[in-house]
Amino acid sequence: MTKEEILALFRDLKSRSLFSSELDKILTPAKGQKFSMELSFSSASPCLGRQIDSFYDNGYKAECSIDGEDLEFIVLFSKEHSDFVDNLGAGNDFEVSLRVLGYDSLYKKPILGALLEEEVDENILSDAALTNEVVSEKKVNSLNDSTSQVEPQVEPQVEPQVEPQVEPHVASHRLCKALKVGKVEGVTILHQPRLP
Repeated sequence: MTKEEILALFRDLKSRSLFSSELDKILTPAKGQKFSMELSFSSASPCLGRQIDSFYDNGYKAECSIDGEDLEFIVLFSKEHSDFVDNLGAGNDFEVSLRVLGYDSLYKKPILGALLEEEVDENILSDAALTNEVVSEKKVNSLNDSTSQVEPQVEPQVEPQVEPQVEPHVASHRLCKALKVGKVEGVTILHQPRLP
């Protein structure tokens, strides 16, 4: 979706009263979409605990708007951007890359996640790294498939040694005999009365 389509969707949602299940269906195509926009800052406050996206947990919630529009936004910032948020004052305009996260149906405001330059670059780099990893893995696998004629080594299986089962009366007889001979050290035999 383009930025204009996303803004048109937000205008439409603001004018309607919908159940959250209906909102989710309508908002699904826009969720996760990234775009840049110039916003006017109103205020910010710390967000304690979990947020709609864990990247913004314990970060900041800013109230922003677009000049000349009747749209207000909730923009989430990660806790690493405290300096950026602290330096904003009411009425300051700033351009930022954003990602659509959700919609607050009570206040009829879209919830957006701020992606400052390093996140955008990191996301691009991590996506590229994942692509390179997959490509490299495929190359290695195909190289191994085409050049590998070596039989896999099979480790010999060691069969567990099974000690022969000895009847209890035979074992106790052997132990008593060994004690009389003095071959077993440190063993104490307690005298138990025989049962009838």
